[in-house]
Amino acid sequence: KRPCIISPAPSSCIRNIDSARSMYLSLIKVYANPIWYPVYRMRSNSLHLGTRKDIIILESGHKLLISEVMKGRKKKYHQGHPLSAPRPRFIFAHTGQALEPGLSAFVVEVCSCLMFGERGARVSIEPVERVKLISVSEREVISNGLHDARIMRLS
Repeated sequence: KRPCIISPAPSSCIRNIDSARSMYLSLIKVYANPIWYPVYRMRSNSLHLGTRKDIIILESGHKLLISEVMKGRKKKYHQGHPLSAPRPRFIFAHTGQALEPGLSAFVVEVCSCLMFGERGARVSIEPVERVKLISVSEREVISNGLHDARIMRLS
């Protein structure tokens, strides 16, 4: 088969270029995204893109996660006031499965957060994106079950 540059059918060249470009862009989406998000894991069948959900944070690892994502926000935002864009994000792993590469999850934004001091928080979240976990690591230094994950976007 002759190379595309001298092919008599230029439309096949365009198709090949388009498929190579889409493959390149999909690889960039997966591997050039160095963003790691903290992971919150709780079984939930009622999580849907664009639909807000309130969660109660009580476990020490999850309290650390919320304090990290809310770090640097004004005190009023820790008292339940709605957050404006850009809002803090984290991964919500909504299945009961172990955290491992390939697991489906959501990236969620914090819409509001009412902190109860050391006791926990009530957090209103909104799923904004479906993702798959590419790699997962537990924070061993802290040893509280808090994980971080790198993601692949599905949308």
